[in-house]
Amino acid sequence: MRIYLVGFMGSGKSTFGRELASRLGFSFYDLDSIFEDSRGTTIARFIEGNGEDKFRELESALLRGYDWGKNIVIAAGGGTPCFHDNMNYMKQTGQVIYLELSEEVLFRRLVSLKEERPLLKEAKNEVELRALIHSLLSKREKIYRQAHIICAGEALQASEVINRLHLR
Repeated sequence: MRIYLVGFMGSGKSTFGRELASRLGFSFYDLDSIFEDSRGTTIARFIEGNGEDKFRELESALLRGYDWGKNIVIAAGGGTPCFHDNMNYMKQTGQVIYLELSEEVLFRRLVSLKEERPLLKEAKNEVELRALIHSLLSKREKIYRQAHIICAGEALQASEVINRLHLR
């Protein structure tokens, strides 16, 4: 069984994914970390040198081609479901959970991390950061909301999510 966690950057996919996997006795994988390990560089540096299109192409190939094993939780990157029909692939191969957070909560989580996030680096101040979060989330949310399960990301409890999963 595969469980995919999707949501905007800063929504807690990796943190919650580790907790969920532990509670289920599953293995946990972070797609961004696997990409960085396989390329020997950060995603930010990779995008700077090769562009976002190349990153998205390789990210999609990794999602489909990695030997994940069984009984796993995968934290997808924030943009992963939005490119190369990845959301449909994830829905066909597992259960997809969207960790939904408000723009304000995302802003508070990302304001101190914007230099680490390649897509947020262009924001010169907090006003531009808010606008960028709004713009990206507006484009991505319709895809995120195609998930099998939508969960409010704040105060998320693994037990509540487990109760909503269709474990086979």
